[in-house]
Amino acid sequence: MPENRLPGDLQRYLEAHGPRPAADDPPPSCPPSPSDRDLVRLGQLLGLNLSQAVVLVLKGQWEKFRDQRGTTGDSQGHSVAARYPLNQAFHAGACGTADASGLFRLFEEEARLSSDGGHDEESFRTLVHHCTLLGLHLRSFHGPEVQAFDASQQAQQELLVAATPEEREAFWTKHRQWREMEEEVGSLLLEVEGQALENRRIERQWMETFGSAYLPLLETEARFRSLVRAIESKAANPHLTLEDLEELETVERESVEQEMARLRRTLARSRVAHLSGPGGMPLHDFESLGYEEECRRLLREIYRLTHPDIVRHHGFTERQRERLVGYYRAAVACADTTRLDDQEIALGMRSLPSLEGILTRVRKIWEVKGLDVNEGAAIRGETLAERMAWLTARNAELEEQATQVRGDLLVIATDADLGEKRACLRSREQIAGVTWEMEQKRQDYAAQIPALEVRLQQLFEGGSESDPTLP
Repeated sequence: MPENRLPGDLQRYLEAHGPRPAADDPPPSCPPSPSDRDLVRLGQLLGLNLSQAVVLVLKGQWEKFRDQRGTTGDSQGHSVAARYPLNQAFHAGACGTADASGLFRLFEEEARLSSDGGHDEESFRTLVHHCTLLGLHLRSFHGPEVQAFDASQQAQQELLVAATPEEREAFWTKHRQWREMEEEVGSLLLEVEGQALENRRIERQWMETFGSAYLPLLETEARFRSLVRAIESKAANPHLTLEDLEELETVERESVEQEMARLRRTLARSRVAHLSGPGGMPLHDFESLGYEEECRRLLREIYRLTHPDIVRHHGFTERQRERLVGYYRAAVACADTTRLDDQEIALGMRSLPSLEGILTRVRKIWEVKGLDVNEGAAIRGETLAERMAWLTARNAELEEQATQVRGDLLVIATDADLGEKRACLRSREQIAGVTWEMEQKRQDYAAQIPALEVRLQQLFEGGSESDPTLP
């Protein structure tokens, strides 16, 4: 889809809808770096309805926000745009522009455009918020998405006019709650993302700093503990053969080898590679069967709704097709794990919660087929009661999301292991001390291994006297 910048969007509108100017009369154009008032007046000049004019102004604000945030670096010199989705942080009033209340006053000053459209300040602020939430500032201000939104707004106004004062108050109360909860969940998600990035940075820095000492320590400790277990098993059951001990150690050895391989990848590539069940917990065999079957069911449904050969025949916009095919690749392609790299596995793209989330988003795109909007923010319902029911359900969903995200934030912000790793990196002296301690532990384990090997050999040769010097 071509980039939908304001000057080009305005030019397309003038070509399709604008009056034909005289030969010596230049057509209206978008002024360089237009102010909010410039765009309000331009919308009035072009005869735009209120929804189109609001989107036009928000589009100008968005472009200033994107241009500024896209070139602003964080404290490490990384682009902010590379860390967070810009649209997730955009709001009316960004980068010194007018907020929703300021826009209401601007529209009122320019021929009472807000009140003539049937809005007081509160409902106008809700209109601005809804436009942003739907992502209409990313679309053409005269495109089908804005037209559909305007029709929905008009239908809503008609429903409210016919409602009782109590019903109108109840509706706007739920609408305000929805707006506030959407903003809260978005802010919490940014906090989680920031904390998660910080945790990953600490893990990577810790492994890069201590990995060369930590891995040999783990390998030596694993050998030490394997010998201790073998001695205890042989002493308790003298009839065990060497093959029996090897079989008893198989599960533990495989577990240690897998962990060591994971840590080596972490050290080499600075990222964790681990695939597990819900919440990161490993699955038992009987759980795995049901878990895999549910994954297969979800994969089949996602395939049915996202396969490129299917979606091309159903009237989706280009952007919607791109998103659906993206979900297809993210989910269905994961059935072949040989196509996954460590980062994809670490993201858990084939985990059951991830597949459920993908399917939910896919179904929402199907509900607004042909309209490039944020499908999760489109209020649905033919009657006022149906719309209030949708708001009630959505608010409950957002409350649950907020609770879950707060829990996630608490967990990752208070992770004890990360706290210890952060403390280890506090100073050069601390790093040197931790490295020395790791090496001392490794040497202690290594020093005991020969005696343990001798003791195990004695047990096989018929020795029964315990050696008090051994663990």
